[in-house]
Formats: sequence, structure tokens, C-alpha cells
Amino acid sequence: TVEQGASATLVDCEFGNSGAKSRAGVVWLDGGNATIKGSNFHHNFAQVGAVIQARTPGTVVVVEDSSFVDNHASSEGGVYAGAEGVVVMTNVSARRNHAGYGGVVYGGVGAYDISDSYLEGNEAVYGGVAACEDADLCALTRCTVINQSATSGAVLWGNALLVDATG
Repeated sequence: TVEQGASATLVDCEFGNSGAKSRAGVVWLDGGNATIKGSNFHHNFAQVGAVIQARTPGTVVVVEDSSFVDNHASSEGGVYAGAEGVVVMTNVSARRNHAGYGGVVYGGVGAYDISDSYLEGNEAVYGGVAACEDADLCALTRCTVINQSATSGAVLWGNALLVDATG
């Protein structure tokens, strides 16, 4: 748990087969910020935020050069779930992540930006890659997007969407 005013940095880490019955399979942010670099997350699970759950408005999460494979959230966010905040993912590989809302990212008010990344086989009921309700920005930029699946919005679901992707 990262509390208000604190920050967590994860570099060259591997997290697998971790889970929570409720929220945050790996990282719970309660007002703090996180930077993740060169790390791998696989087979993690939670009801909300299979890997990361950010609970407090204003949270900033930066993810670079990392992979997320086969993570599962029964409700929101196969990788990340947060109500308000900023999420920037660069050079990320996200494959076969699953959730009810947002196979990779679920977000409310805030900005969610995935760039220069490879996204394959993510699945959700709403938003195979991302479900962004009331977001200021939900963007995919210079991404390769292959075989996403959803009942609504195979790639993105919500508003304030921007896509610049191939695949």
C-alpha cells in the first residue's frame, strides 16, 4: 500500500500469481504515486485492478518498458483501475488480460495514455483495451493493436477517445 504523499518505484521486478479477493492484485495506491520500469506482471488477479488499483484522485502512475500478461479482474481493470488520475504507459506489452470493464485500463475522470505499445488479445465486456468513463483523455498513440474483444468497444469504450494505432 502506498499512502498519501508517498511514492513507489518498481524497477526490473517480476510479479506472478498474486491476488486479492477485493482490490489491487499487486499494488494498492491510496493517494501515493507509482513509477514502474522494466517489470513483468503475469497471472495476477483481483475484483478491481488485477495489478494496480488507484483509489484517490490525483494519483499518477507511470509505466515504461513493462509487460502485463494473463491478468484478470472480475470487475474493473485487467491491469489498472482508478477513479481519477493520470496513467501513462509507454513501450508496454499487454497480452491476454481480462476484465468486466477495461481489459487493460479502467478509468474515470482523468487522463489515460498508452503509447508505443503492443496490445494483443485483451478482453472485456466494455473496452477490450480501455474503458474510460468521463475521462478527459483516453488515448492510444503509435500502438499495435491486435485481436481485442468486447461486447461493446472492442478497443476503447467511453468518451474523450483518441486512437492512432495499427493492426
